[in-house]
Amino acid sequence: MVDDLVDLDRRIVQALAVLRGARARAAHAPSSEARWREVLAERALDDLLDRRPLCQMRQQARSLAG
Repeated sequence: MVDDLVDLDRRIVQALAVLRGARARAAHAPSSEARWREVLAERALDDLLDRRPLCQMRQQARSLAG
């Protein structure tokens, strides 16, 4: 459904905000913990971005089928 894609986009925006914050903290006060949080935030965003094309294809298939 469209809601799935909208929800995924919302989660991508949130993950991007988390990554920006993590990068700012890592730049301001570099530490291994700050860097680790940046890496985790980047991985979370990458995972969501990897899911988007599949979600988009499913949405298109549903609209064509129904």
